[in-house]
Amino acid sequence: MGDLIVRIPVRQPFDWAGVIAWFRPRLIPGIEWSGHLGAAPAYARTLALSGGPGVIELSCGEADAAVQVRAQSTDPQDGAEAVAVAERLVDAAADPAVIEPALMQVPELVPAVLARPGVRVPGTASLPEMVLRAIVGQQVSVASAVQQLGRMAQLCPPLPEELADGELALGRGLTRVFDPAVPAANQDWYRGPAARRASIAAGLAMVAELPMKAGQPRDQGDLRERLLTVRGIGPWTADYVALRCGHTDVVPPRDVALIRAARRIGLEGDLAELVSAARPWRSYAATHLWQLAAEG
Repeated sequence: MGDLIVRIPVRQPFDWAGVIAWFRPRLIPGIEWSGHLGAAPAYARTLALSGGPGVIELSCGEADAAVQVRAQSTDPQDGAEAVAVAERLVDAAADPAVIEPALMQVPELVPAVLARPGVRVPGTASLPEMVLRAIVGQQVSVASAVQQLGRMAQLCPPLPEELADGELALGRGLTRVFDPAVPAANQDWYRGPAARRASIAAGLAMVAELPMKAGQPRDQGDLRERLLTVRGIGPWTADYVALRCGHTDVVPPRDVALIRAARRIGLEGDLAELVSAARPWRSYAATHLWQLAAEG
């Protein structure tokens, strides 16, 4: 079994607390966990890697300049892939020194940027999982979506015993590995409109046709356009998936939480245009607004 510990450098400032705060209410039972390692906030999850299942654990102290990653996998050669997923989840490539001056070109965003420096756009373990989350999350609360996805997770393959009994999974409820074939083929877990069931199957079928590497499409250039060809996937879903998969200049339209937070700080109208001065980093403007909405 592969087992490694590495440190992923992150440019400062780094809002790890904000990343954790995003993940925590969206955890899929059996697949994800969040808590603390000592005083450091931590996140762990199972993964479907090229050679088989794996588990990763991410943690970062308040003054740390790197995220510590622990990974266990059934195939020792999957270590680099597990680290690549970890880098994506924490948006490790982001450079606040470039992004934040652009965000501050929008005067209404300046207080938020100063109050929470180093905001990252939380990433995703894989495109199929993100597409499923986005479709299930259409027009329902986060809690309702998580409840649906928790039922789905119980149908997914169990974590192999060697990993389930390992230090990263044991005691954290990590028991299942996401497999997109499960929600595509068996929709008994989904309790919602029949049209959305069809969208789930069609969306997962579409992304299954894309050339993939480490859970992401090799070419993301036309990802949004491909998603929009699926019946039941509109601009909000396509933009939300693109944003979570690494597109830096996306503002999902008609997002209720974004609109509510924008109005609170004096932004009324077409949000994408109102924050156009932040190009090409509008995904970070959206993330700031989501954080403001979560704070009430």
